[in-house]
Amino acid sequence: MKFKVKQVTDYTKINFDKLCDWMFNWWGKSEGKSKEWVEHYMQHSFNKNSLPFTIVAFNEQNEEVAMCQVTMHDLEVRPDIYPYVANLFVQNEYRGNGLVNMLLKKALSVAQKIGLYEIYIYTEHVGLYEKYGWEFVGEIDTFLSPRIQRLYKINIDKK
Repeated sequence: MKFKVKQVTDYTKINFDKLCDWMFNWWGKSEGKSKEWVEHYMQHSFNKNSLPFTIVAFNEQNEEVAMCQVTMHDLEVRPDIYPYVANLFVQNEYRGNGLVNMLLKKALSVAQKIGLYEIYIYTEHVGLYEKYGWEFVGEIDTFLSPRIQRLYKINIDKK
């Protein structure tokens, strides 16, 4: 299976509703956000040369199958930690195809181009991000569910 992974800067050129549905069902509902709130958030997450920006993976039929974003803030209780890879999502039927690695590589490449040299991510997954070079920083209280999650960071080489 072949995939195309790219930075999307115009949300009108993709299936925007699909991405919003992913985000609303994944975290919007549980965090008490309305569908309209998630759509508004997403509309403002497609910058080209600044944060937040969005990376999308497409299958051979040019359908969106995965995404991630790089944003200034993702964990509200820790405003001192930034920027973040956030909203990394892969449709169930496409998991196990290396999409996480492809999304992260593209996100780090764009981040480097706009002058970022260190990025964080928090997750409940153990062993996933380490294989892509991310360093485990420690456990972090997110005040979300699950409350205690794992914080990782990666340093990006300066050009």
